[in-house]
Order: sequence, then structure tokens, then C-alpha cells
Amino acid sequence: MTIGLRTITYNPNAKIIIMAAGEGKASVIRAAIEEPEHALRPASVLHHMPNARFYLTHGAAMKLTARKQEQADRISPETLPWALNYLAGNLDIST
Repeated sequence: MTIGLRTITYNPNAKIIIMAAGEGKASVIRAAIEEPEHALRPASVLHHMPNARFYLTHGAAMKLTARKQEQADRISPETLPWALNYLAGNLDIST
């Protein structure tokens, strides 16, 4: 059974759970959560629903800004200088 978003959002106190799994959903999830409400992003209508929750796998969440920041924060401080030197051609890794 399916119910339209208009029906779901009719009650402002409704408990709404969205579940998404897999990297194939990552762009749609990011747009629904981070972009402004728009008819082209149906789930964005949930922005003003206080009881709406998204339950996502790592793959489905991979394009969220906060998720990308979390992953970047895990990079060790030594990695960035090494990567910059490597990209600049200053490292010989053939040995």
C-alpha cells in the first residue's frame, strides 16, 4: 500500500520514517535533506515535519555534507602533506 506525501503531511504531528539503503539513493537523499523544498524533490516536503526521521545506510548517506565532513575528519594529519607531495610529483613510490 502506498500513501501520497500530501496525505502523510496532512497531520503535522505524524511520525514519518524514511528508510534508504545503498549508494544508488545517495543523490536523492542528499537533495531531499539538504536542498530547499521543491516539487522536483518530493521528500523535501518533510523539512517542516518535526517528527520526520531518515534511517540510512552508510551508502545512502555518503553524499550528505555532514557525512563527508565526518569522513574527512578521520584522515590523519600526516596524510594530507604526503598526498600533496605525491600529487605534485615530489615522491618516488616506485621503490
